[in-house]
Amino acid sequence: MTHIYIHVPFCKRKCPYCAFYSEPDATPKTLDRYLDALLREIQLRPWPWAKTSTLFLGGGTPTLLGPDRVHRLLTALPHSATWLPHAEVTMEANPGTLLLEQLPAYRQAGVNRLSVGVQSLSPAHLRFLGRIHTAKEALATLEGALKAGFRTSADLMYGLPHQRPGTFRQHAQHLASLGVKHLSCYLLSAEEQTPLHASVERGEVRLPSEATQARRVADMHAMFNQMGWSLYEVSSAAATPSEYCQQNLAYWRRRPYLGLGPAAHSFDGTRRQGNDPSVHQWLTALEANSLPPHFEETLTHQQHSLEILMLGLRTPEGLNPVDLKPHCTPQGAASLEAVARNYASQGYLQIEASRWTPTPQGLLWADALPVWITEEAEAMVVQVYR
Repeated sequence: MTHIYIHVPFCKRKCPYCAFYSEPDATPKTLDRYLDALLREIQLRPWPWAKTSTLFLGGGTPTLLGPDRVHRLLTALPHSATWLPHAEVTMEANPGTLLLEQLPAYRQAGVNRLSVGVQSLSPAHLRFLGRIHTAKEALATLEGALKAGFRTSADLMYGLPHQRPGTFRQHAQHLASLGVKHLSCYLLSAEEQTPLHASVERGEVRLPSEATQARRVADMHAMFNQMGWSLYEVSSAAATPSEYCQQNLAYWRRRPYLGLGPAAHSFDGTRRQGNDPSVHQWLTALEANSLPPHFEETLTHQQHSLEILMLGLRTPEGLNPVDLKPHCTPQGAASLEAVARNYASQGYLQIEASRWTPTPQGLLWADALPVWITEEAEAMVVQVYR
């Protein structure tokens, strides 16, 4: 199976913490140009379309396209009549830009899952995050999505300045009580080249310490356990496995995916490709019937190994160490296993013949653990990778 990501790079207003590529609100003419160019990129990019099992409209704010453009896009995809009715088709939606009366039209267009950017139900934190919606609008969007028959996910942020753990827990549990069955919970971070990063550098904003952040992650995981939800990735949980986001699972399992639109990336299992983050250059190239400016790279064995560890150890299902062997020397594979066993003895991993899985403690250090393992293995032998 294959997977598609489509980047819609337009927003009403850029949030100060967001590092994803987007441009200010587009005119209807620009949105029409974007859609025409996107359909041209689809024609120019070879892909086993008939095997598509998930599609994700992300951004930016995809709902700025409106139902008619989304319908035109989805029905124009090759072989869509074959795979679209059976695929998971997710659209990100921001309260404040999504009109509730449009929900049935999006459903009819082929979207069957909404990922709603709630972020917080606290008015003060919504203002701090630069969100254009209120808590009331967020709740109305979720209720409307559920009533319209969408599988519905919500994003929440934690680790905000002056945010109490109990407040975050109340917000998450309130969303679950509405019938939301999937939550993605993200730790606020000051990404470089964002206004938030500049505010932190100037000392105007103080984020929680690393130790406090680790406690917040542990609190979040404990909350889901008490709710009886399945934490299937370090930041995502669902009421039942049927509610897991299949697109995200594909990324974590390193399945092939095609990225379309400015700044979108693709991966075929060996090579990675990414369009440049420029709407102007992307439009200009495609309107001249050429592929947009992009980079391509063939992953090295070292990159493959680190990605296998980094993505696998973000999930409770972990990874199969056999997947590392094509990219490692025999001595390198042995050193990685030796280091992994050492971390298992410290309570970070469980090691079996065909599976390395992170423990609850290991999930708290999902970003650091793969780096620790590879660095220690590289210090043990002359050549770890082929």
